[in-house]
Amino acid sequence: MRIHPRLPLLCLLLGALAQAAPPFAIRASVARTLVTVGDPVTLTIAITFDTNLRPRKPGPGSGLEPFEIKDYVFHPVRLEGKLAVARVEYQLAVYETGPVFIPAARA
Repeated sequence: MRIHPRLPLLCLLLGALAQAAPPFAIRASVARTLVTVGDPVTLTIAITFDTNLRPRKPGPGSGLEPFEIKDYVFHPVRLEGKLAVARVEYQLAVYETGPVFIPAARA
């Protein structure tokens, strides 16, 4: 059986690509999961991305219904090694009773 002379190089390249970090990651967290009607809750969204990318800021009311946005803060982008982290905090309130959920992000 013959092995093509470039096969080992291709295997090394594919292995390096498989171990490479993705170009971005998004994390969302809330300060608490149980609230009373009208209580404020903080939603934090952090986007970690390659410094070659330029993410766009979401609009101030980007599809968070049934929550009402009371305030929001875009924190300065900070560098962590070869990656950058952009963070935004939303102060939300909801005025409906029963279970409510923060909707999934839309592309």
